[in-house]
Order: sequence, then C-alpha cells, then structure tokens
Amino acid sequence: LDEDGNCRPDSLAARLMDEVGQAVPILPVPLVCYVLEQAGHRITRGDLQQQFESLLQQISPGVSVCLPGAGPENAVAEGLRMLEARGVVDRDGEEIAVTDRYPELIGFYAASIQQYMSDIKLQKP
Repeated sequence: LDEDGNCRPDSLAARLMDEVGQAVPILPVPLVCYVLEQAGHRITRGDLQQQFESLLQQISPGVSVCLPGAGPENAVAEGLRMLEARGVVDRDGEEIAVTDRYPELIGFYAASIQQYMSDIKLQKP
C-alpha cells in the first residue's frame, strides 16, 4: 500500500516475486539452461561448470538454491544428465550443444529463473 492506503501493483508484484523467490528454490536444470542460453546453445563442459559456479556466487542470498549431492560439480552433472535423457542436449567429448529436437525447452527453463538474473553478469567463455 502507498501512503494513501492504495494498493500499488508494482509494489505488490515485487513483494510477491520476493516471497516466491524465498519459497521456490532454483534447481540445477534451469541454471544449466540459463548458461546454455547465454552461451548461444553451445559450450564446453569446463566453461559450463565455471559459468554455473559464477552464477551461484552472484545469486542473492535470500534466493533459495537446491543443489543435489555434494555441490556444484554434481549439480551440473545432474542437470546435464536430465537434459540428455530428454534429448535436449548432446555431448561430443567436452562439447555440449542444444539439439534441434527441443531447443525451446532451454529458453523455457532459463526463463523460470530470469527474475533472479537481472544483476548477474556472466563472463564470455
């Protein structure tokens, strides 16, 4: 509410997004997809890991992040495993590339965390 007791949609939206961010954790697949999208749908495994870890360091402390296993290395492996199982990415040695089968899924998953990424800067691999 503003000083006159009126509901301000922009303030309400910001508050709701903050509360959603605290209640709904960011998972590995959307983080991996965000990095893939930013890299133009092709990246090496090493660069993906580096960019993923950079994202983790820059995400606001109030945002919940849920990583399976023993940290970022396992989270990237799990995210890639799930995307490979769905035919969304292919691996050729160290190269990871989005397939032509479901390229829109990368954008879909990445968009689910976009609100947390506005102040985050990724280094170009």
